[in-house]
Amino acid sequence: MTEVFQLAISGFLIVFMVLLLITLLVSLLQRLDKIQPATNKAAKEQTIDNLTLVLISAAVTTALQHQKHRIRRIHRIPAASQAGGSWSGTGRVILHGSHVITKHSPQL
Repeated sequence: MTEVFQLAISGFLIVFMVLLLITLLVSLLQRLDKIQPATNKAAKEQTIDNLTLVLISAAVTTALQHQKHRIRRIHRIPAASQAGGSWSGTGRVILHGSHVITKHSPQL
């Protein structure tokens, strides 16, 4: 019977020691995050010229047939040879193919 209690107590101690270690690791990461200033992603340079932005905006407006929309982010997609091969390109094609825009006929 004492062996069972010893085993249970040692199990509890191991679990609490691991939880304490995880807590210390998380608090250390929080302190490091506060020390190291975060980079401002909005302050990055514009990589797409204004004409391209206007053309993309016009294409989206045409595709959505003047529905309310907001373009949140535009970024260049590198060629498959630069992006990591055909796996990422195939995944991108599948993802974009799943976003089907249905055209509704205007109701009069």
